[in-house]
Amino acid sequence: MSASTRPETIDVRVLTADDVALARAMLNLFGREFGDEATYAHKQPEDRYLQRLLGSDTFVAIVAQIGQKVVGGLAGYVLPKFEQARSEFYIYDRRSMPATAAAARPRQ
Repeated sequence: MSASTRPETIDVRVLTADDVALARAMLNLFGREFGDEATYAHKQPEDRYLQRLLGSDTFVAIVAQIGQKVVGGLAGYVLPKFEQARSEFYIYDRRSMPATAAAARPRQ
């Protein structure tokens, strides 16, 4: 297989507090893909906020990269439960937000 036909390697990485630049690249990607750059690209929090979030035990961000370019991402939240000594992991998926909000509404 020649270099021109070889598939590109995708590297997957869990972000840490030192990966603010990659978190910003992921947010920019989300803005483009979700068609909402005003939210994801234009109103990003300060570096210290992202460092605290990326370093917390309750948030996980994962990026997929080809070379230095972020080509995918996943964000999720660890929710400690009260009914048992356990946690659940919730993956942030903007497409499912309306369904999640509807499910959370109290029933009449």
